[in-house]
Amino acid sequence: MQIHSQAKVEFYKTYLERYVAILCQSKHIRHIRIYDVFCGMGIYEDGGKGSPVVAYDTITVLPNPVLVLVTDPIVCDTNENNIVMFANVTPAPATTYSFIWYEDNHVLTDGTLMGEHNDSIKLSRPYRDYAYDFSVELVNEYGCTVRDEASVLVNDNPVVHATVTENNICVGGEITLTANLDDYNANMLEFHWYDNGELMPLATELTYTYVPELGNHVYTMTAFQRNSLCIATSNEVVVDVVNDPVVESVTSDLAEGDT
Repeated sequence: MQIHSQAKVEFYKTYLERYVAILCQSKHIRHIRIYDVFCGMGIYEDGGKGSPVVAYDTITVLPNPVLVLVTDPIVCDTNENNIVMFANVTPAPATTYSFIWYEDNHVLTDGTLMGEHNDSIKLSRPYRDYAYDFSVELVNEYGCTVRDEASVLVNDNPVVHATVTENNICVGGEITLTANLDDYNANMLEFHWYDNGELMPLATELTYTYVPELGNHVYTMTAFQRNSLCIATSNEVVVDVVNDPVVESVTSDLAEGDT
C-alpha cells in the first residue's frame, strides 16, 4: 500500500502532465500558477505534512514551435516525385515528436517519408486543373499539436509544333520559323530555338525570321515553364540552303541573218 503523499504525488503528476499539455496550446497563456489543494489528514513520510507540489522542482511550460510547410507551389507532371515537401520547425521541440501528413484533409497513404521524424516527404501527382492541398501536423508526446498548410499546382507539359516557310532555299534567302503551342498552361514561358542542336541566342519568340547560312539545317524549339520547370521540345523542321546556280556559258544555234 502506498503512503498517502506518494499516491497523491503520482496522481497529481499525471493530472498536471495532461492538463498543462492542453493549456500550452493557447497563445494567450504565459504563466501557470499551481496551488496545492491536496494537503490534509493522512499518513505522510517522516511524520510531516504532505504536498504533491514538492515533487516538482520546476514546472516549465514550453510554447508551441513555429511550423512552416515548404514546397514548390507549381510543379510539372512529367517529373518523377514531382512534389517534395519539408516541415521546418523552429525552435526544435525539446520533447519527442513526429509529423502526420495530409492531402485534401485526408492522411497521406503514399509517398516516401524522409528524416528522423518524418519531417519531409516526396510523392508523384498527375496534372489536374485545380491545386492539391497539403498540410502537416506536428504532435509531441504530451498531445500538443501545431499545423501548417500549402497548395501545389501540377501543370501539364506544353505541346509544341514547329513549322517553317521554306524547306529549300538559295543562299541569302530568308525563312520564318513558327512554333504553335496547344496549351500555354501559364504565362511564365520561355522559348528557345536551336539550329543543329546549337542554341540560337536571338531566337526567343514563337516566331523568328532570319537568313540561314549555306548547308543543311535542322531546327527545333523548346518551351520552358519557369515556375513549374515543365519543358517540351518541338518536332524537327529541315531546311536545305544551296548555292545559286552558275551559268558557265551561253551558246546559240541561230543561222546567219536570223534574229
